[in-house]
Amino acid sequence: MATFATVNARNRQDAVLQTSIAVPAASASASATAFKMVGTRKPETMELGVDVPAMPNNVDSSKSVTITIEHSAALGSGFVALPGAEVIVVPGVATSGSVALQRRIRIPVGALDFYRVKVDAESGCGSNVAQTITLAALF
Repeated sequence: MATFATVNARNRQDAVLQTSIAVPAASASASATAFKMVGTRKPETMELGVDVPAMPNNVDSSKSVTITIEHSAALGSGFVALPGAEVIVVPGVATSGSVALQRRIRIPVGALDFYRVKVDAESGCGSNVAQTITLAALF
């Protein structure tokens, strides 16, 4: 039997309204290609889903990979952190690496049109370049 949470979850995706990026090498940053939400109004019920894979080489517990959701009015520039969105910090876990996780973020009133994910890997957090982080609109 479905629970209230699963019945009302926003799980529909559109392949056009998502973007992915490989986790950068240690001491590097990378930003995914942005996608544009259609129209000037975002549905009140729309969320962004972030899928972060397990990072088996993120084994130093004092180092982290940081994921920020950004938005902008224009495709080419002016990206800033999405207000109210959690900055996701994935700390290393000794011997096993960090585990996979998912986050859902409600799109706030006044959010701009273009969305992307920015990933920062600290120096010494290991090479996780084979792992891909995905940001998708859920409605």
